[in-house]
Amino acid sequence: MKRSEAGFSFVELLTAMGILSVLAAVALPQLNSYKDSGILARVQGDLRHIATAEEAYFLDNETFTSCTNSDCVSKLAGITALSRGVQIEMISTGTEFTGTATHERLSVTCQWDSSQEGFLGCS
Repeated sequence: MKRSEAGFSFVELLTAMGILSVLAAVALPQLNSYKDSGILARVQGDLRHIATAEEAYFLDNETFTSCTNSDCVSKLAGITALSRGVQIEMISTGTEFTGTATHERLSVTCQWDSSQEGFLGCS
């Protein structure tokens, strides 16, 4: 009676591991790039939401308010929380305001200026 062997040989397993390692080496740097893009989108989104809440605050109080981080959440209606890691600073002159937003992981600062076109971009 002949015995049949089932399974993979050692060489086949090493080949499969090598292919997976190459794929992982290519995919991981791209994954970090996607994460950074997502974080940047969160920073921009939070800044836009805070700026919109500032406009609503102005309609009720006829002045803008200055605030930072959780202070903005408590002062401005419609803002329940900032995205994790996002830092916001809004500075009011009464009839105008500027805002900056950053994230602890990225070295990017996004800016908003109500006296100009609004969102000025990130640098």
